[in-house]
Amino acid sequence: MASPTTGHGEEVDPRLFTQGKRVDIAGDLYLSKRREGKPLDFTLADFDMPVVSDRLAALLLQHAKDEIQLVPVSVHGEPSTYQILNVCAAVPCIAEPETVVTRWGPDDGRPDKIGQLRMVMSPVMSADQHGGQAIFRAEGWQIMLLCHCGLAQALISSGFSGIALSALPSRLCLG
Repeated sequence: MASPTTGHGEEVDPRLFTQGKRVDIAGDLYLSKRREGKPLDFTLADFDMPVVSDRLAALLLQHAKDEIQLVPVSVHGEPSTYQILNVCAAVPCIAEPETVVTRWGPDDGRPDKIGQLRMVMSPVMSADQHGGQAIFRAEGWQIMLLCHCGLAQALISSGFSGIALSALPSRLCLG
């Protein structure tokens, strides 16, 4: 899917919904498909902005209503309504000593990013700062979307399409 647009055709930056913060958004939003195919319960639009079916949104509200923001969005050509899933918690949970990380340096041509995470490979999670959130993003590497064991089990047993979960090694159990 492409970036969301307003009713006037103005593009809304999809990265607003991937930063681990609530977004103040007014008015109707629309998404267009990049390619045709079977509608999924979970998919990613531009910049890995999560889009979920109303059915999946209902389950997420049961498990994580205080940690998410659901923004209604109409998908062109689809009769069903969908929600942009904005996960509003960013937790410092990457165990850097055990994780392969690269940080932006002074020679990388991005002085605005010096010291920030540039790449994360083989992540290991640390539950030291985890406050029991059912779903959250990894602070400093917000592209990573994580969920608690209880929510993971509910997602697996519900049979939603488009979801692929991977267990990550951790120093301490998050579940």
